[in-house]
Amino acid sequence: MTDAISLNYERIRETRHARNDLRSRIFALESRRLRRYEEAIVDHFDQSFLVSDIDRRFLFENQPKRLARVSVCSNGVDLHALPYAFAPSGRDVVFIGNMHSLQNLDAASFMATEVLPLVRARSPATRLRLIGRIHPDQASRFAAMDGVDVTGEVPNVAAAAHGGGVGICPLRLGAGVQNKVLEYMALGLPTVSTALGLEGFQARDGRELRVADDAAGLAQAVLDLLGNRTAAQSMAVAARAYVESHHSWEARLAPLVKCIDQTIGSRAART
Repeated sequence: MTDAISLNYERIRETRHARNDLRSRIFALESRRLRRYEEAIVDHFDQSFLVSDIDRRFLFENQPKRLARVSVCSNGVDLHALPYAFAPSGRDVVFIGNMHSLQNLDAASFMATEVLPLVRARSPATRLRLIGRIHPDQASRFAAMDGVDVTGEVPNVAAAAHGGGVGICPLRLGAGVQNKVLEYMALGLPTVSTALGLEGFQARDGRELRVADDAAGLAQAVLDLLGNRTAAQSMAVAARAYVESHHSWEARLAPLVKCIDQTIGSRAART
């Protein structure tokens, strides 16, 4: 099941700054129906999986029978495709995401219009790189903003992010585990995220990344990491170690593999 999509829709509905978006109104209409479907669909399977216990508890906390049929199997990261490459002189802020989604488009807009100006007021050389699929009209809108570079969809994320100083996840909408945070950590990009972007992780604020939820706090965290590259490197090293130990695909998929093996074994024993 990956994320609890109804949780995502519910958060969009509740978020004041998204209420004027047509999609958010549609999501509000669909959220209850979708939640009923997500809750009921698990009855048709031996076991279902979500990427975060937050999503699991949102759907099934008060339904013990269904809760027992749902496990958490978090996202992994391809450590070979995303080699560690901390940039001591990095100055750019990197945002990776599919901006066809409302969640990522909102995060990119928040970063470009509210956070980046605060950063550039004290660090004028810092620019924002937007990496990921984006509609042409949105790409033009961002490219016209001061200090924003739009790369769009790229064949190699690691190459596009190379030399960046900080990875940013200013997410205000959404649910599940944010792959961009895993990618930043793997690449050696010191990471700044909202608390929402940290859901489903065991990474610690001040150790593997920095966490803030408003524009001023996010900007200050970015400036701290750009201004003290020794501390930034220590955080990047800790973050890479975290993803290696907690988010390799082998480790993350182990519960799924075990469940499939047990299910196949029990059925074979009955035949």
